[in-house]
Amino acid sequence: MNHGLRTKAVLVVDDFQNMRSTIKRMLQSIGVDDVDLSANGRDALGQMAKRRYDIVFCDYNLGEGPDGQQVLEEAKHHRLIGVATLFVMITAENTKEMVMGAVECRPDDYLTKPFTKDLLKKRLERLLQKKQQFRAIEEAIDGKELQKAIALCDAAISVGPRNVNELLRVKAGLLIDVGSLEKAEAICQQVLAQRSMPWAHYALARIRYLGKNYPEASDILEGLLEEHGTHTESYDLLAECLLRQGMDKEAQEVLASAVRLSPRAIQRQEALGKLASKNEDYSTAESAFRRAVGLGHHSVHRSAEHYTRLAKVQLHSASGREAAKTLKRLRKDFSGDESAMLQAAITESDVHKESGNEELAKKSFADAVALYERIDEALPIEATIEMGKQFIAFGDKEKGLALIQDVVRNHHESEEVRAIAQAAFKNTDYEDEGNRLINDAHREVAKLNNKGVSLFQEGNIDESISLFTKAAEKLPGNCVVNLNAALVMLKKLKATGGGDAAPMGDIRRYLDRVEKIDPKNRTYLELRKAYDSIC
Repeated sequence: MNHGLRTKAVLVVDDFQNMRSTIKRMLQSIGVDDVDLSANGRDALGQMAKRRYDIVFCDYNLGEGPDGQQVLEEAKHHRLIGVATLFVMITAENTKEMVMGAVECRPDDYLTKPFTKDLLKKRLERLLQKKQQFRAIEEAIDGKELQKAIALCDAAISVGPRNVNELLRVKAGLLIDVGSLEKAEAICQQVLAQRSMPWAHYALARIRYLGKNYPEASDILEGLLEEHGTHTESYDLLAECLLRQGMDKEAQEVLASAVRLSPRAIQRQEALGKLASKNEDYSTAESAFRRAVGLGHHSVHRSAEHYTRLAKVQLHSASGREAAKTLKRLRKDFSGDESAMLQAAITESDVHKESGNEELAKKSFADAVALYERIDEALPIEATIEMGKQFIAFGDKEKGLALIQDVVRNHHESEEVRAIAQAAFKNTDYEDEGNRLINDAHREVAKLNNKGVSLFQEGNIDESISLFTKAAEKLPGNCVVNLNAALVMLKKLKATGGGDAAPMGDIRRYLDRVEKIDPKNRTYLELRKAYDSIC
C-alpha cells in the first residue's frame, strides 16, 4: 500500500454515479482515504473553492453545465487549484475534437475509460513523483520569481533526472520570458542537435519572433507543423508572424486550420472571427463568433464582445433580424452586467440604423450614453472606439474624437489598436481628420515617453518622476508609461535607500495597473520583483 497516497485529498467529478463510486473504490484500494465526489462541473468548482485538493479526477463530458475542459480553465483562472495539484482528465471518448480540447487546457494527465486499478496506481505514482520534482519550480513561477525558477531548473538538471528534457523545456521558456534570448537559443540548439523536439523548434520560433525576424520564425513554424501537425501553439504563433508581414489572408488560413483541428478553443475562434472580419470574409467570421458564443456559455472566457461582434457580422450579411436575436441573447446571458448592457446598446443602435429606424437608433444610443456615464470600469477597447464613433454619428464630434484619441494614447505602442481606431473612420466624412488625430495621439505619447527617459538618463531624476507620474494619472491604461513611472521611482528609492510609504503606494498602483492588462510583461515582472524586495 502507498502510504504517500493516504495523505492526499482527492475530488472525483463524473456525472454517472456508478463511475464515481467505481473510481472511489479503486482509490481506496490503493491507499487513498480522503475522497470527495461531485456529479457536475459547477458543483465541483464550488467544492474546489471550499477546500484545496491534492488530486482532481474529472470526466470530460459532464452533462449540463461546464465540461471538464471548462472546469480546469476556471479552476486555474480563479486559482482554485494550486501548482501542487494534480488534475487528471478522464473520458470514454477519443474523438479528435474532444482529445484536442482536453490537451489544449493542459491537464497533468489524460485517462481513457475503462482503466484498471493497477494502471491508476501506476499513473498516480509517476505523476506525484514528477509533480514533487517540479513543485518548487512551479511555485517560483506562480510567485513571478522567474530567476529563482531558472536557478531551480539548473539545480534539478545537474542531478541528471529522467525528466531532464522537460526541465530544459521549462528553462528555455523562462529564459525567453526574462529576455535572455541567446541563452534560450543555446538550449534549443543543443537539444535539436541531438533530437528533433517540437518544443525546441517552437521556442526557437518564439525567439525569432521576439527579435522581429518574422520570415525565419514562419519558416521554423511551417517546418514544425509539417512534422507535428497537432502542435496547436505553432498555428497561433505562425498566424501572428504572418500578420506582422502583412499577410492577413494567409494568417486567416492558418487559424482556420487550427480551428478545424481543435474547434473548442474559444480564444482561437475569437481570433479567427476578428481576422476574418478584417478580411471581409463575413461567412467565416460569423461561424467563428457563433462558435465562440456557444463555447462561452459555461466558460470563464465568455465575453459580451463575442455577441456584439457576431451581431455586427450578421449586419454585414444583411441579417438585421439575426443581429437583433443575438443582442437579445446577450442581454439574457449577461443580465445584471452593465458593461455588457452598454455594449449591447451601442451595437443595437447600429442595428436600428441599418434597418432605417433612426428614432430607435437614437434611443439605443441614449441608453448607451446613460450607462457609459454611470459605469466606472473600463470598457473593452473596441467597445470604447465604437462609443466614440456613435458620439460622432449623433452629432457630438468633439467628444467622440476625444474618446478615440484617449484609447490610442493609452495604447500608443499597439498597431492593432491604431488599426481598429482607423477602421472606425473608414468611409466616413471624418476619415482624414480621424487618421490625423490618431497619429497625433500616438506621436504625443511617444514624445512624452522619450522625454521622460532622456531626463532620467541625463540624471534629472525628479523631473523624470514628475513627468511620468503626471502622465500615468492621465493614461492609467498605458503599460509603457505606468512601467516607466514605477521604474524611475524605484530607482530613486534604491539610490536614497528609502522605502517611504507614499511613493511605495504609487509604485504599487502603477504595477497593479499593468498586471491587469499584461501580467506576463517582462519589464513588469522585473519591477514587481524589485518592488517586493524593498517592501
